[in-house]
Amino acid sequence: MEPLDKILSRIDLTNSSKNTTDTKTDIFDDEIIQCNICDGSRWLLSEERNPEPCSCQEKLWRTTTETRIKKYSEIGSLSNVTFNDVRVGGYEEFSEPVSFRNAYHEATGFAHDPKGWLVISGPSGGGKTLLAAAITNFLISNKRAVRYVLSSNLIDQLRSSFDNESDEHFSTLFSQFLDAPVLVLDDLGHQSDTPWANEKLDQVLTNRFNKRLPTVITTSVPRDELDNRTLTRFSDPYFSKYIHIKQGRKKTQLEETGISPRLLSKMTLKNFNSRGAYGTSVAAKRTLKEALDVAKSFAEQPSGWLYLHGPTGVGKTHLSVGIADICLKTDVDVIFRFVPDLLDQLRKTYDPKSISGFDQTFDRIRNCEVLILDDLGAEVTTSWVEEKLFQIIVHRHNEMLSTVITSRIDLSDYDSKSINISTRFAEPIVSRLRDAHVVTERYMHAPDFRYRGSKNNNSR
Repeated sequence: MEPLDKILSRIDLTNSSKNTTDTKTDIFDDEIIQCNICDGSRWLLSEERNPEPCSCQEKLWRTTTETRIKKYSEIGSLSNVTFNDVRVGGYEEFSEPVSFRNAYHEATGFAHDPKGWLVISGPSGGGKTLLAAAITNFLISNKRAVRYVLSSNLIDQLRSSFDNESDEHFSTLFSQFLDAPVLVLDDLGHQSDTPWANEKLDQVLTNRFNKRLPTVITTSVPRDELDNRTLTRFSDPYFSKYIHIKQGRKKTQLEETGISPRLLSKMTLKNFNSRGAYGTSVAAKRTLKEALDVAKSFAEQPSGWLYLHGPTGVGKTHLSVGIADICLKTDVDVIFRFVPDLLDQLRKTYDPKSISGFDQTFDRIRNCEVLILDDLGAEVTTSWVEEKLFQIIVHRHNEMLSTVITSRIDLSDYDSKSINISTRFAEPIVSRLRDAHVVTERYMHAPDFRYRGSKNNNSR
């Protein structure tokens, strides 16, 4: 079998004195589909498992080497994207600079030596597609065969070529994704979610994984939502590299936080009275002072989780709003939600016919830099909203995203009846809140600040 460069060079020399057109190329399409050597895939693997072109390509392509490979790649409108066009650190609103820089270096490394799988995950708009396109175009410029495709387009192409009476064209197209020398699969997870589509994607991934074919995959699907088969392949330490681009720092507008200007000015850390209401004991004052101190530390440098709990009216909401106030002033992306209101918001934005609005809201809550959930356990839920709340908490715990939670639930004396969530979700949620490696817990105990008989007029 001749090496790729010799075959392509020979084709170039043959065509240098000919004036051929795309129409002439089409004459050979039927013959190439019938190729018994490569079964229409156009490429073969040598004994060394290197991709080499089938001889049928000599009949198909009548242009320069790079043009032929570019046509095969189907890179389309992204054909001009190079690594020089990718601004490292230039997408801070969508992607955190350090993690993006790491993804950039891994992408350039793969482009120079395409081996194994490179999986790049991260938020929408974070530059994943630019990196995928840059890899594709670098390989094209170095005369390396590569196929680029959006996962949604892959499914659409397969579906449109499918014919129950004759599946020859479908098989030919499918084999090009199964056995492409290098496949760049962009935006995995945003294809139509049907059993047929999922089956075909799984077949592509399984075939390429088993044959150890170089593959680049980008996705915005969080790691904890991947199915077990996909996650196992992405996590193979000997074959795959999983690179996550973290959410960028987006300057939050006041209306996005979920806190009214009046509440924000009323409840600050500076005007929190740790002496408590009239009649507060020394021990109770100590709990308020400790809660204030830890709230200040968290606000100055958000890290880990903070769980503030105690009876109604002790100042839990005041401290959490005060933390949000500091975050806003220091350009930290923060969202504050009263838990029952959050679940109502998710319920209202969900539409089975079009889930784009829900997805945007849900992803925003899950991935903001600091999330404050006020009054966990007070909500009246259904199994659907319980599951969504559980997904938010699990995702932020797994990704170590800074989170503040206030509640009336005492974790040291937890009773499933004290939280309006079914045991199915309540126990794993409480388990994560008890994680001392992640969560700082402070109990606040004092008379109700809202009690009208108090001699202390400070509001809570």
